[in-house]
Amino acid sequence: MEGSSKMKRGKSFTTQEDVAICRAWCHITEDPIVGNSQSHAHFWGRIFENYCSLQNDRSRTQVSISSRWGVIMKCCNKFRGCLAQVENLHPSGASQVDIMLQAKLLYHQDENKHFLFEHCWPILQNNIRWQDVTPTNTVKSRIHTPFSPNSTPDSPMDNCISLEDDTSPSVGNNPTVDEGSVSERGKRPMGRKSAKELFRKNQVAQAEVQKMGTQLDTFNQYLAEKEKKKDEREQKRIEALQEMKELEMKKHEFEIRKQEHEMKKEEHMIMTTDISHLDPQMKAYYTMRKNEIFAKWSSNVSSPNFYFPLPPDE
Repeated sequence: MEGSSKMKRGKSFTTQEDVAICRAWCHITEDPIVGNSQSHAHFWGRIFENYCSLQNDRSRTQVSISSRWGVIMKCCNKFRGCLAQVENLHPSGASQVDIMLQAKLLYHQDENKHFLFEHCWPILQNNIRWQDVTPTNTVKSRIHTPFSPNSTPDSPMDNCISLEDDTSPSVGNNPTVDEGSVSERGKRPMGRKSAKELFRKNQVAQAEVQKMGTQLDTFNQYLAEKEKKKDEREQKRIEALQEMKELEMKKHEFEIRKQEHEMKKEEHMIMTTDISHLDPQMKAYYTMRKNEIFAKWSSNVSSPNFYFPLPPDE
């Protein structure tokens, strides 16, 4: 029993719960009074209480909230890096919607799955504490393109293009400036060789992005045509079923008319049979049948569809 209880999995988090987790995390991390002066347990305790207040629900545990936040941050972290790569290319004529689409395509290419936290991204994208995960002591720059096979950033801003370059000119002769500092290295101009290499990589990356856009348009067109053919097949199926239904109705009407014709033919034969030469029992039977048929005909005389049956063709 104990082993089975450990393997029991809780219910999946809803979009509303994810949003509440992100809002609680932002609220606590942006608290100007407490800031970083808090332990990990106290930090997550405050996030959990804020989450319960937003949701008005305490069915989740602090551990599950913390674990879910780890999943959200990892995916949003990766998406932030993808978005930074696309933005650094400065694609000509691309709108913000196009840039987001290219970032999602890049995320799918790297992770082999879709970005599932679009409902969390608007809450986290401009958070100040989110910026703290950006590396600030990089020894050497790494210029990534969106489609580089080695592009596996650990943080959202690993993919941003650094201004540092080994071939760039020195910072200057100011002895008070630490040439190894991060802030000073960020102000150094880019060398000619690095600029050419960056331009070449950007051109290749932009061509890849355009290629992916073309492939996406082709795929969307294929889906539209497939959906159209599906609708046409469904319409044909409905028309065929309607035709079959009408055919069954006509067949049923034909059977009814056939039975009526056979019955009237039999009644006409009985009414026209000469019973004078028959034995008493057969004469009694035919007499009874003739009376029944005559009574039925008499009751139907007022019907507009009544007609006196004619003798069958010989």
